[in-house]
Amino acid sequence: MVDRQHPRLHVLTDPAADRYTVHGVHTADELVTLPEPVGGKVTLDVKRILEAGHPTAS
Repeated sequence: MVDRQHPRLHVLTDPAADRYTVHGVHTADELVTLPEPVGGKVTLDVKRILEAGHPTAS
């Protein structure tokens, strides 16, 4: 999830019942590798995701 108000990326993993057991909070200076169950190694550039989460001016 992208928090546009406080530029952070929240990555929730390890679902159990009605919640996630792991909640990682990441800032623009980080690369985040998702856990293996995603189906392969996926690394996210948090800065690029945060930039994409902001609407562009028309």
